[in-house]
Amino acid sequence: KRAKELHSVFDHVMSSGKTLFQAERASLFMLDKEKNELWSQVATGAKGIIKVKANAGIIGACVQSGELLNIADAYNDERFNQEV
Repeated sequence: KRAKELHSVFDHVMSSGKTLFQAERASLFMLDKEKNELWSQVATGAKGIIKVKANAGIIGACVQSGELLNIADAYNDERFNQEV
């Protein structure tokens, strides 16, 4: 039941976030401090769980700075992690 509730929260945040920021895609990552890893249960336009190091790519930049980033063309950003 708890996993279903978490999935519902992720879905709601992703849907609202895309609309609020007028974004094509969005990802919500959770920080696992013990593993120094970020994971996402839901990524709009993708399925499954995404895992990356907490300092990798654009999301790592967000974690390090504590700031939200809305990048017009993420694929052309030098921090873009093509493995995700």
